[in-house]
Amino acid sequence: MTNFSSVAAYLLKKFWLLLAVLLVLFALVLSAARYALPHIEHNKHLLENYINEQYGVNLTIDSVHAVWQRNGPSIVLNSVSLAKDDASPSIS
Repeated sequence: MTNFSSVAAYLLKKFWLLLAVLLVLFALVLSAARYALPHIEHNKHLLENYINEQYGVNLTIDSVHAVWQRNGPSIVLNSVSLAKDDASPSIS
């Protein structure tokens, strides 16, 4: 019986340690996102390139405004335009 209780206590300690490590890592990632979000305007070309490569479209963004509000991140893309090409659907 003591062997089972010592194993259970060991596993419980490891579980709490893992939970604490995960919470600290989550807090670090969240803090990094809050710090980096206002600086996204300077790297909007990375967002444009990612969308262009993933979806095969020619997307341009005039400006990006990103802030952290009470409910979480808020990202506003201003003057987003898609260039028309041969594969674009025609509007009649």
